[in-house]
Amino acid sequence: MSAQPADNGRYRPLYKTLTLGTNQYAIVDKDVAHRRADRYYHQALALMDVGEAQNQSRLDPTLTDKITDALLLATDLGSHEAPMLLAQRIIDSVDRSQLPREDVVVFLRIAAERHNAEAAYRLGCSYAAINTFPEIEILLEAETSLDSQERRRMATHYLMVAVDQQHHAAIETLILAYAYGRPYIPKDQSQFVNLCTALVRRGNQAVALGFGAWLAGMTVDGKPPLADAIEVTQNPELSLSYLLMASRGRDLALAQHALQLISMGIESKVWGEELKNSAFKRTLIQDALNGNVLLACYLAWYSLAEDKRQNLPALFTDCACAALDKVFVPCAQRAAYYFEIANKSDCAEIKEAARSFSRQVFSGYVDALNSLK
Repeated sequence: MSAQPADNGRYRPLYKTLTLGTNQYAIVDKDVAHRRADRYYHQALALMDVGEAQNQSRLDPTLTDKITDALLLATDLGSHEAPMLLAQRIIDSVDRSQLPREDVVVFLRIAAERHNAEAAYRLGCSYAAINTFPEIEILLEAETSLDSQERRRMATHYLMVAVDQQHHAAIETLILAYAYGRPYIPKDQSQFVNLCTALVRRGNQAVALGFGAWLAGMTVDGKPPLADAIEVTQNPELSLSYLLMASRGRDLALAQHALQLISMGIESKVWGEELKNSAFKRTLIQDALNGNVLLACYLAWYSLAEDKRQNLPALFTDCACAALDKVFVPCAQRAAYYFEIANKSDCAEIKEAARSFSRQVFSGYVDALNSLK
């Protein structure tokens, strides 16, 4: 028996035969198609690198044709990246001589239906007439006669395709559309709450922060929502839960922002007036004890006597959360314990703040803290 050639997909036929009874049918071998699509796509990228090295005013039209042909082949074979790039090249007028401008929408739809988040986001914004991508909106106006209801359906469909891919701009766009309304997406309190709740359950830190603020009667800036926004019933308990969730997230800036909003909520009495012996305080303490290292770092600082807080930690420079001082009474032993929790953080900034100030204030704990390295 002769040796079989290596099966690397390069020489396998694009179609394979499916036998049903006495009949045979040719069907696309998707694995082979996707590999070939990827090869043509990267071939196009390599040719684009060659083009960028040339003088753009003297770019060889033959090279442009080769790039376009490779991208078209990749698109035909199922790539979601190639049609997105083709659309962008038409918009940028790179391929204007070869592809008609109205094909921008065609390629974006192909890419979006293959779950390309950026393509779906651009189509969603354009159907919603948000004016984020005016060139695409003009093309849509020219080629479609959809009524407002169908246009709304298309806008939310494509934005949700992008949201499902965790496209941050699409998430923000759709949430704000439901909160404040857009030309083809009206305000919708129920959809706003459902979307935010679903994204929080998926662990989206930014949405946990924003929705937590909204449930506390604030925007992410700590100000009341605008007059034309939807009305959402305040829920201080759920708000605190979401803000604490955000403070445990990987993005340190968002985590600190969440604690800053909690501090603002203390000032505006979202969780009541007397907090030193409250369920609110116990919730914060329990969250720190359960491993919220950033919160533990703040609680350690505000559990120090005021005369021990001479130099604000660098970590707190832009986000002091000073209202926590109204909740926690000085307790050196508790402060030391919080510092030890913070010292276990994987975040270098939190770890350094904990070590630096624990050394200054609790010299007797230095050896113990060093042992935690």
